[in-house]
Amino acid sequence: MNPQKLVSVAAAGLLAAAAVSACSSSSKTTSSSVTSSGSSATTSGTSSSGSSNTTVVIGYENNGAVDPTQATQSLGYWQKYIKAKIKTVYFSSGPAALTALGSGSVDIMTGIGNPPVASALATHVPLAVIWDEEDSLTDQALVVRASSHISSVAQLKGQTVATVVGSTSSYALTGVLQQAGLSPTAVKVLNLTPQAIETAWKTGQINAAYIWYPVLGALLSSGGVEIANDKSVLNSYPINNLSVVNKSWAAQHTQLVDEFIQAQNAGVIAFRNDLSSTLSAELADTGETLTEANLEAKTTENFDVSQQLGPDALGTSDSTSLVAKSLLIASQYLHSLDASAPVLTSVSGMIDRSYVQAVMNSGS
Repeated sequence: MNPQKLVSVAAAGLLAAAAVSACSSSSKTTSSSVTSSGSSATTSGTSSSGSSNTTVVIGYENNGAVDPTQATQSLGYWQKYIKAKIKTVYFSSGPAALTALGSGSVDIMTGIGNPPVASALATHVPLAVIWDEEDSLTDQALVVRASSHISSVAQLKGQTVATVVGSTSSYALTGVLQQAGLSPTAVKVLNLTPQAIETAWKTGQINAAYIWYPVLGALLSSGGVEIANDKSVLNSYPINNLSVVNKSWAAQHTQLVDEFIQAQNAGVIAFRNDLSSTLSAELADTGETLTEANLEAKTTENFDVSQQLGPDALGTSDSTSLVAKSLLIASQYLHSLDASAPVLTSVSGMIDRSYVQAVMNSGS
């Protein structure tokens, strides 16, 4: 299971506390440094202020080979490009990561989905989105059993669909149902873990599920037929993985953020130009098999630095940005799950394109 898929509806409370907390001890209880190839390396250099003692703390999740940021990490590009000491911290969930980011114990967080980022922004956690790592296309899907004779989403009315409630899969399922003219209550949603979904499928207890790889692959290989996926609702319920920064820290270390952008870009280029070697480097960190990695690596759209300001990524403005749209829609979705969750009405000032623009202008 990829942890980035999980979205906590309790995130708003956690993140609001983080925004006013000056203590980072709570984040340390929910995260730990992970030693792995590339990700554990620490190198020294000179920071934007000229000090060789600066440490950049970068948080990450195990998103698997689907995320080119994993290539950046596994290939050691943060250490190569960022002229400072690097400390990496592993998080198993987005809310915990954003709590740490808001408190200042983490400077940059990578591989974080748009729903938890939207929750953080709605509760005024001081962060900014600086990089769109990927847009989800086919790494999650709605699958039905071939023997069920269901061939369209509309035919699911009154049927049971298993998913992980509060995850990006249930978020996308909501969009898929609405696109087919069905309300989210038109189907009976069965809340199961990914492993339980696979078991229920193999034992014939369910005929439909919205889930991600590798469970998605298991369902497709055992009588499943895909009838919709994240790409089906890319413009109405988009899903992104993002890199975000603590705004106060970033304002004081602009050169280090620029260098982080250079490292992210190098990971995308490696991912595209030498996928086989890059995936091989990632396996020690992700725990996947090469077969799983190859399947997942082709299910998303990623963006190099020259593409970040395009409409499918950060865009040139909030009105031309799929990321901006995804944050607003995700905020509405979270509110539908928990009426006490605040809703974003604007992302003005929450997406900082200046770092991407600076790297593009420098030609590096």
